[in-house]
Amino acid sequence: MLRESLTQRESAGTQTLCLRSCHSRWIFDVEHRRFRRLPADIPADISGGADWQPFVALHVDPASGAFRVTLNEERTRVLRSWLHDEPCRHCGEQADAAHTGEILLRS
Repeated sequence: MLRESLTQRESAGTQTLCLRSCHSRWIFDVEHRRFRRLPADIPADISGGADWQPFVALHVDPASGAFRVTLNEERTRVLRSWLHDEPCRHCGEQADAAHTGEILLRS
């Protein structure tokens, strides 16, 4: 299970990073600073170009498995979710019960 920051992965030379949350598969194109989020039950496809979204930063908390995706330079738009484990402490047996939400931060 991946539990490290994107900068650590980048220093290892990784260009594509895939994370699995309780209900989604997150694919990060590190080189182009873009990501896509797919339902967990759909095979990962990194070739399509239409549904990529830009991101500024990605941080994975090793202790909790929480991760956040910063969407803008002002760091006011953030997506937050958790890595899915087996057994999962976040969704139990109901993967649809865990939600990812966008957090809007105001200064």
